[in-house]
Amino acid sequence: MNVTPEHISNFFKPSTYATTKSNKDRKERLASDLTLMCCCDLLPFSIVSNEGFQDFLMAYNIVNTVDNIRSRATLNPFHLNQLYNAYMDRLNEELKEAPYFPGMTCDMWTDKYRHRSCVCFTLHFVDSLFISHSYTLRNEPFDHPHAAEAIKQRLIKVCDDFGLNSGKIIIASDKGSNVQKAWRLVHVMHLSRAAHGLHNLLMVDVIPKIDGLSELLDKVQTIISKLRYRENELRDAFLSSSTDSNAAMIEDILTVSELLDADISSRTELDEEDDDNTSIALRNAEHISMALYNGEAVNGFPTGNLSLQLLNKINSEQIHFTSFNDFDKAIDLVKQGQYWGAAAIQYNFTQAIKNKLFAFRTDPATLNASSLHLYLDMTNQQVSLTMQSVLVNSTELFLKEVLSSHEIDPSIADPPVIIENPLYGSLVPKFLNFAAPGMMISIIFFVAIGLTALIFVVEKKEGLLERSWIAGVTTVEIMLAHIIVKFFIQFIQITLLLIFADYIFKVEIKGSIFLAAAIIFIQGICGMSYGLLISSLCEQEIQVMQVALGSVFPILLSSGIIWPLEGMPSVMLFLSNFTPLTHPVEAMRCIAARGWSFMHFKVWFGFVNASAWSLGFFVIAAIIFALRK
Repeated sequence: MNVTPEHISNFFKPSTYATTKSNKDRKERLASDLTLMCCCDLLPFSIVSNEGFQDFLMAYNIVNTVDNIRSRATLNPFHLNQLYNAYMDRLNEELKEAPYFPGMTCDMWTDKYRHRSCVCFTLHFVDSLFISHSYTLRNEPFDHPHAAEAIKQRLIKVCDDFGLNSGKIIIASDKGSNVQKAWRLVHVMHLSRAAHGLHNLLMVDVIPKIDGLSELLDKVQTIISKLRYRENELRDAFLSSSTDSNAAMIEDILTVSELLDADISSRTELDEEDDDNTSIALRNAEHISMALYNGEAVNGFPTGNLSLQLLNKINSEQIHFTSFNDFDKAIDLVKQGQYWGAAAIQYNFTQAIKNKLFAFRTDPATLNASSLHLYLDMTNQQVSLTMQSVLVNSTELFLKEVLSSHEIDPSIADPPVIIENPLYGSLVPKFLNFAAPGMMISIIFFVAIGLTALIFVVEKKEGLLERSWIAGVTTVEIMLAHIIVKFFIQFIQITLLLIFADYIFKVEIKGSIFLAAAIIFIQGICGMSYGLLISSLCEQEIQVMQVALGSVFPILLSSGIIWPLEGMPSVMLFLSNFTPLTHPVEAMRCIAARGWSFMHFKVWFGFVNASAWSLGFFVIAAIIFALRK
């Protein structure tokens, strides 16, 4: 049978629409025609708007009024936008009832066909009437790489869209390394989902391996039923309990949650950015070993202890603690060089912190007991600076968490300094990005010296130089011939250097790669010219080696490659302007770290300086050869 819109419209005329007295055949015919209508897509809006069809829906209580039926008008883009705006206005009004630190869950998954990744952000809070609310703010595809920075940006966007402060929410999520890093970048409080961990633990390690599990589950269900039956009593008891007791209970939940996640989650998954940072040399110091004396652990943890909460805030990838029950032993091991430092927590640390923050006690005893005491080995600057930075930042996060748990604005723990987004570089600078530009320039310079330093010494010994002069070849022509031949070797060296720097060591070059290659190439010419000068001065190979090696370290130390120019004495700073590497290194650093073009003074002056040194070395070498000819 061919079903047409007119056929179905006539079927639903008021005189013929189905009622509760319709017989079975009529209902089956109705179902068949409706199915054909949906499958053939025969102008469904014109059919739905038919008066007979609308009466049919209301007769069977499918809808209460005609307004509840979707139509062409209600589903057009204009009305959908109006509906969206109305829901958004209503949601924003309801979000005003959210407490200062609402909870938010974040889930990421891939659909069962592995086509698209999705992310979902859901806000949860309990209002003043103890009524729970849950709103799915975003449930959308996530086509970016699952890196911490991308997750962070998505969270900030969701919070901005709904007028939420990303720093004033509590995130509950899984313990994936990329997810955890994203929350650290946003500086939000993160709670692991104990229920999720329990579910995984039961489903993977318990249920498949225990006999008689049905009786166990029946008992658990009975306990849950009793707890639900006495829900009001439990709620009243919780509200009437002291703040300290509530905080202690939350501490216990967090501790259990951390243990569950440590047992269940795999530590082999690394965020892409973390993997990049841990695969390079000259990175910031990590895996620093320190001794720990925790007086609270020795004397028995107090209720709601805060020392473990502080230690949990310290990144174990950067600082690894070994606990000791004897303070003197910990100090002695540091003196013996087995640890880079010792951290000491007094036996009354928790009470002292509470007295300091909430009772405003500032007597010396309270201040001393509420502090983390550090005894560091400061002989290695990079290691000591890393230890201080990690421990100070972790302590700040710890204080904010303690204040938040007592409903106190954690921003009062912020130092009175706001470090905005840097104009150049990043908030977490890496020593590699500082040293790499200077090392690339110096490597090419000293390798180029080796290409030409022995040329004329060897040729003079073998008589080749005199034969060339007798044949009428000038000294300048000989020198230019050698430099041009070495150009091709230097081109290969520069190419390999840039490939290793970019793809293996992950050196950031924010400016033009061609401009960076050009300054390196000119510095290579300078090195070859300097090699020719050494060759013109020396008679023996051993003399060449002595002069070349003897000039390497003074140039390195006075060119700002390892030792910053700003840290030099005034005399050294003045002399550094007269080395062949100082200004080219600064130009290379401006290209790589700041992304400057050739038009900036420091960049073009670096090119001019390198060219001037090259020409000077070449001319002096030519004069010396001419005098010795």
